[in-house]
Amino acid sequence: MLLIGLLAFLLMAVALLSCIRPKWARWAAAVVLDVFFCAQLSSVYIGRSFIDYKYYQHLNVETLAMASAFKVEAGLMVLLAVGLPFALAWAGWRLDARLHPLGRGRAAAIKGTALAASMAMLVLPPESMGKKLSEILAIVSADTRTESGLAHSFTPKEQLQVTDCPGKNIVIISLESFEKAFVHPANRTLTPLLQERMKHWHWYDMTPTNGTSFTVASLYTVLTGLPSYFAGNGNSYFKGTTSSKLTNLATILAQCGYGTYHLSNNADFAGTRELLNALGISNIIGGGIGPSGNRYAECPMSGWYDKDIFTEAKTIVEQSGEQPFMLFIATTQTHRPNGYVDDRLLDAIAPAATTLETAARSTDYLVDDFIRYVEQAEGAGNTVFYLFPDHAFWGEQPLLDRTGRRNELWMLTNADSLAVEPGNFHQIDLPKTILQGAGIRHNARFLTDLIQGDKTPTSTSI
Repeated sequence: MLLIGLLAFLLMAVALLSCIRPKWARWAAAVVLDVFFCAQLSSVYIGRSFIDYKYYQHLNVETLAMASAFKVEAGLMVLLAVGLPFALAWAGWRLDARLHPLGRGRAAAIKGTALAASMAMLVLPPESMGKKLSEILAIVSADTRTESGLAHSFTPKEQLQVTDCPGKNIVIISLESFEKAFVHPANRTLTPLLQERMKHWHWYDMTPTNGTSFTVASLYTVLTGLPSYFAGNGNSYFKGTTSSKLTNLATILAQCGYGTYHLSNNADFAGTRELLNALGISNIIGGGIGPSGNRYAECPMSGWYDKDIFTEAKTIVEQSGEQPFMLFIATTQTHRPNGYVDDRLLDAIAPAATTLETAARSTDYLVDDFIRYVEQAEGAGNTVFYLFPDHAFWGEQPLLDRTGRRNELWMLTNADSLAVEPGNFHQIDLPKTILQGAGIRHNARFLTDLIQGDKTPTSTSI
């Protein structure tokens, strides 16, 4: 469908240019169409979708800097951007010249038919360019609500009541871009430990929530149960955040006396630290040069290695004593486009053919090793674990494409008796589910409590 849409756009462009007689106007239109086509092509390559809200959010200098990792692809895109206007202008001129002998009426009819057919393909299919652009317009032009207004739509902090606490310790492991294809049977050699654990724990298919397709937005959703819809674009709109009126996961756990920790590669990236402070996470770890004294090579948000993060998490568990804790661990090494490798782990895992495969094996090892450590230190029944991807892997990737299952999310947990509705479990369900699995009762209302039926929220449902 994506290829058909791109071809339809080229047909529309040629038909349109054939209708423009002045050379300067034809060249100007060719350049504009070239820019739009290249933008759509980059969105398809990186995000497996025509330009959508995710693309709009990342349309900034910071993302362009990160795109430098796609060196070959970026070079080809530049060549295409330079050459395409000439090709489009020439094709438009040739079409006009070929139709001219047929007479003005027949030529206009053929051009009009081509335009109408191509435009229909661009606006009618559910995942078409037109539909995606209309979704962006609906979100950015929707009536905005302040956080204070949202807070009163749910449960104000002063009305929060929590019982049956403290419950069990909570460990949340948010796996970078670790979509379902990573744990597909076709990739068993990459994630053997996770796939073995899937046989004994509870597996849930999880539907992505719009607005959570990058890491800090996913973090916001896990803590608040809300999609990350904010005015403006860019993935740094949490920078400068100082406080929050929303009752969230951290708010509830604080009333139960939990120590709350967030460990990541770099908490100073994309406003993560400000967001966590505002939502009430008391301990934020990660950023700058990690304990290993090194960084992932060529990683734009470079900071702590995942191995260092899990080592620090073990220390927190060891020193927790009688205080219950919530650990939120965010991994990095399976980040697009090809992942990153910590050579210190090569003694524990078998190196694979590609960097991403080795990174996946490393993640599989680190997660399983940490779970075993916590179970031994705290007792197997005293801690609930929640494993899930922060979002799907961006772009084409043969390792994942071969499974035939892309852009699918999941959750794996040892928590029993969760009230999860099969086929209707979404990312916005996570904070309520996490609390339920830990045995904590509360009167907080989340967005999911206000939705009947399909829980796919839009900008107008909040």
